[in-house]
Amino acid sequence: MKLLLKILKLIFYPLKIVVEILYGTKKADIVGYSWYSKFEYEKMLKTAQDAEIILPYDEWKVNAEETVVALRKRGLYIIKVNVKTNELNKWLRHQKLANLHENRLLFMGNKLSKFTEDPFI
Repeated sequence: MKLLLKILKLIFYPLKIVVEILYGTKKADIVGYSWYSKFEYEKMLKTAQDAEIILPYDEWKVNAEETVVALRKRGLYIIKVNVKTNELNKWLRHQKLANLHENRLLFMGNKLSKFTEDPFI
């Protein structure tokens, strides 16, 4: 699979050069937003050490959608970063971090940075 991705990158590299010549190399302002399915959100709550300050899923979802709309109106490009609780918990254990809001943000940022470096992941 990695070989196939490298071949595709090689094939499309000339197109990338043309786009950079025409439009420049300035990258869009990208903001990641942690995105949960109801199942994953409720699963995350079971291991969250700050669960008492976390909104119920339905309230979180409304707030999250409003926030995404507001950020897009400001001209930012928003990427909804799907969070899988098993992956989150594994990453937190590996980093020796508790399941707290600021650490979940670090996890999301880590996933986003990997994606922006190589969107084929």
